[in-house]
Amino acid sequence: MTPFEGTEIGLGFRSSIRHQLEGNLILGPGTILPVKANVNLPEVVSVGISQRLSPQWKVMAGVEWTNWSRLNVVPVTSAATGLAVTALPFSYRDGWFASVGAEYQVNEQLALRAGLGYEWSPITDRTRDVRIPDNDRFWASIGATYQWNDQLSFDIGYTHIFVKDTDIRLVPGNPQFSALPFVAESKPTVDIVSVALKYRWDKPERPIPAPVVRKY
Repeated sequence: MTPFEGTEIGLGFRSSIRHQLEGNLILGPGTILPVKANVNLPEVVSVGISQRLSPQWKVMAGVEWTNWSRLNVVPVTSAATGLAVTALPFSYRDGWFASVGAEYQVNEQLALRAGLGYEWSPITDRTRDVRIPDNDRFWASIGATYQWNDQLSFDIGYTHIFVKDTDIRLVPGNPQFSALPFVAESKPTVDIVSVALKYRWDKPERPIPAPVVRKY
């Protein structure tokens, strides 16, 4: 939507994705039971706004909601009988992500951009385990686009994610607790580098400049 000149608002939706998992459950020495489980990954809703301040400057902001709470307790059933034999107790909450950024058009060919974001993890201290030691995180990103010609452009970006130091407490009350308690601390870090090439098969039309009128 473009309610005003220079203002663009977008709404995005990605549906849930259904996965059918198969594997083996080890019940004891020499006892293996084929099992299966249906896992529905969450849908995502995002809202973004872009505002052009001048021919060179543009600012952006966005919010994203991910329905991780649908990943609650996943039944695991026998592949032969279909009867439940165990479960995967995730017990996640919904996830949120908010971001702001800016873009500077250096010239017709080069655009620079930077942004900051904060993500609220769907995993809490009560539900965290050693398989996914996730926590709230802060994103810092920079990037650039170089327009080689009307049809070919290059993109490059770099993001560093600062993840909070994460306590893992597999104690009574944690859905993943079994028999022995386990307490630890994780210090995850994430770096993302992306490079892209975009080619347009059509020939973009350039606006025809107004003719020069001279009066004598």
